[in-house]
Formats: sequence, structure tokens, C-alpha cells
Amino acid sequence: MKSLALLFSGWVVIVSPAFAGLFTDEELPKKIQQLEAKVLKLEVVSRKLEEANRRLEETDRKLEETDRKLGETNRVLEETDRKLGEAYRKLEEAKKLSDETNKQQARAVLDLQAQIEAQIADTRVLRGHNEELVHDLQEAKQRQKDFYVDLDARLRIFETAAVIEAQAKEEARKLLDETNKQQARAILNLQAQIEAQIADIRVFREHNEELAHDLQEAKQQQKDFYVDLDARLRNVETAAAIEAQTQKDAINAENLAYKRAHSLLAAKNYTKAISAIQEFIKQYPQSVRVLNAHYDLGEAYFQSRDYKKSLVSFQRVAGSSSQNPKVVEAMFRSVDCQIELKDRDAAKGTLKKIVSNYPGTVAAEKARKRLASLK
Repeated sequence: MKSLALLFSGWVVIVSPAFAGLFTDEELPKKIQQLEAKVLKLEVVSRKLEEANRRLEETDRKLEETDRKLGETNRVLEETDRKLGEAYRKLEEAKKLSDETNKQQARAVLDLQAQIEAQIADTRVLRGHNEELVHDLQEAKQRQKDFYVDLDARLRIFETAAVIEAQAKEEARKLLDETNKQQARAILNLQAQIEAQIADIRVFREHNEELAHDLQEAKQQQKDFYVDLDARLRNVETAAAIEAQTQKDAINAENLAYKRAHSLLAAKNYTKAISAIQEFIKQYPQSVRVLNAHYDLGEAYFQSRDYKKSLVSFQRVAGSSSQNPKVVEAMFRSVDCQIELKDRDAAKGTLKKIVSNYPGTVAAEKARKRLASLK
């Protein structure tokens, strides 16, 4: 912007004599002040763009911090899985010794199992929160990308306007230079032949008036062009703002509906949770959270002891090709449903499928141990 101000100052010095021939002494300062005001407006726009870039850099920093926290959360989940596997191993050993121990030791094993199940429930809640953080991070990245696109579009508009204005100034300067040259030649001819060229002077004056009229029309056309450009820009910005608000409202409504259903499940209000989750799936079938919603629906049915419907929901999640961690969890919950339904053969088949699909993982080791306990 400093270079633009220097360019403007130089241009004023060059064309001031030319404007002196076109405007009065009172009009010339006003025109210069108007041009200076435009330059100040461009400087204000530049400062706003710098502030926007600073905010974008701050947003990038926050996103990096969120990524770091997600990585720490994943490490905690992995450590929890390891501890759960060790706990299950100890539980199996305790069960083998249960026949040789007294009733007090049996109660201790049951208490240990209850603690493990409570820890599993806490792990599921933690993973749900982790998935919400991932989803919120994706939304933040999308909002940052949209902001960059909008900022680039606005910057291009201002750059285009500056180019158009510079071209108009250059054309006006050339026209003024040409007019001044013609006036200088006419004055010299008039001084030499003032008596004999009265008719030529009248023709020249008429021609000069036509030029002034053409210049006035050109200025009016330029003014009309700026008015039309400003109106189009306002229409585009208004439409973009309406569309962005509509998308934001839709995302907020989707998030609110999911959180409401999830909170009912967390509050153990399973009847209302089932209705809320079914309504969410029906209203937002393309949502990134629909797989989690089916898992929550299976959990609500399971806690309501409707094991058949719970099995249908968990198998739907387990049959997904998604990399969502809910897939393998849904397979284990399907085993729980099959055991409650007294279908041990189906439960064994599901556990074998986990071992086959996830070799060398904590899930596979956990499945092997449960297979051993079912034999």
C-alpha cells in the first residue's frame, strides 16, 4: 500500500498541470482529495486483510494443538486396551480357581468383573468423545478452508477494482495530455493569424466543446460502471452469507439432535433414547455420525434387554466397511447379544471372524480368550 500511495503522489504531481486546464482552482483540490480518500480506503482494506491472516494463523495453531490432544487421547485408549486385555487374562485365571475357592473369593471375582465392565463402559464413552473431537476438527478445517476461499475471492475483487481504476486514470491522463497539446498548437496558430482565422477559431471551439462533452460522458459511464459493480458485489456477498448461514444451521441442528439422543442414552433413559436415535437416523441418513447412531441404538436395546433388536443394530455396524473403531466394538457386542440369546455357536463364529479380520491386534487376542472361555 505504501507503493500505491507513492504512485498516487507521483501521478498527482504529473497530471496536476493537465487538470489545471480542465478544472478550476476550486475543483482541482476536491478531485485530488477524492482520489486520496480512495487510496486511504484501500489501505484500510489492506489492514483488514492482514488482521484476517493473523486470525487464520491463530486458527492453524489451535488446530495443531487439537491434533496433539487427539494423539494423546489415542495413546490413552491404546494403553486402556492393553490393561483391559491383562484384566481379562487375570479374570480367566480367577475363574479357573473359582471352583477351588470359597464363596468369598467368588464374590471378589464378580466384583472384579463388574469393575472391568464399568471400565469398558468408560472406555466406550471416552472413544465416543474422541470421535466427536475428530468430527469437530474436520468441521473446523472445513470452516478454515471456506474462509480462505472467501478471502481469496474478496481479494481478487479488490485487485480487479484497483486495476480498473488505474486503467481509467491512465486513459484520463493520456486524454488530458492530448487535449493540452491540441490547445497549445491552437493558441500558437491563433497568435499568428488571429485576424485571418476567426472562422477556424469557432470551428476549434466547437470541436473542443465536443471533446469536453465526450469526456463528461466517459466520466458518467465510469461512474455508472462502479455503481453497477458495487450492486453486483453486494448481491453476491448477500447470497453467499445466506448460503453459509443455512449450512451452519443444518450442521448445528444435526449436532444438537445427536447430542440429545446420546445424552438420553448416557442418562439411562433407554426408551426415549431409542426414539431419539431412530429419529436422528431417519432425518440424517447421510450424516458422518449415522454409524455411531446405529451403535448407540444397539446399546440402548441391549440395556433394555431386547437382545434380538440389539443384535440387528450391532451387526449392521459390524458389516460396515468403515475404519470406524465402532465396527470391531459392535462385533464384540454382537457376541454379547448371541450369548444372551443362548446361541453360543453364532457367538463363536463372530469371535473367529474378529481373529481373522484383525490379526495381530488387541481385539484378536481378546477374541481368542473369549473363545477359550466358551469351549
